[in-house]
Amino acid sequence: MGIKIPRRRIIFVISSPSGTGKTSLCQHLLRCDQDLVFSVSTTTRPPRSQESHGKDYFFTTHQDFQEGIEHHHFLEYARVFDHFYGTSQLFIDQCLSQEKDVLCDIEWEGAQKILAKKPKDTVCIFLLPPSFASLYQRLQKRHPQEKDLVQKRLFSCEQDIHQWPHYDYVLINDVFLNTAHHLQAIIQAERFKRARQHLGPFVEAFDFSCTTTNQ
Repeated sequence: MGIKIPRRRIIFVISSPSGTGKTSLCQHLLRCDQDLVFSVSTTTRPPRSQESHGKDYFFTTHQDFQEGIEHHHFLEYARVFDHFYGTSQLFIDQCLSQEKDVLCDIEWEGAQKILAKKPKDTVCIFLLPPSFASLYQRLQKRHPQEKDLVQKRLFSCEQDIHQWPHYDYVLINDVFLNTAHHLQAIIQAERFKRARQHLGPFVEAFDFSCTTTNQ
């Protein structure tokens, strides 16, 4: 298995406009990487078909969510399309303490809040759609009978796209597997950054006192 050096764990935050393919890419990363766990967000919106509590989201009431805000239980939270979404501070800390990197699928405001609170442990990645036409088609396909919702999402996407300069990495999701490979490369490179490697004890264990110099 080779030598394993202890390191600081990382919170990988991935953001994108709605309809860019972020969810599918996150699922792919989680299937391929055993050291990566998904940050299960808390939300007040009702579950969709085939969604389960604790796996896709922690579903809760508006009242309970408000109490969580008052008691500072969330690392970040936001109101999106009439519902609250938040990242549990306790959940993230538990994942990091179990020597796992965390993958967060959240919008740009939440990304900036996490980065402000955990700047040394957070890497932010932004995904762009290949074109406006492809984005529009994806949203229409997702909501074929809801023209007003599509327009609402497009307006939100326009605001989201302009946030790309605030991210560490920006990828265009034109070819799914290419984007997935680029994401995996980013994750591996960040893991091997010197600042995150606890190399001191390993290097100090080298004993050069036994060496002799031939005169």
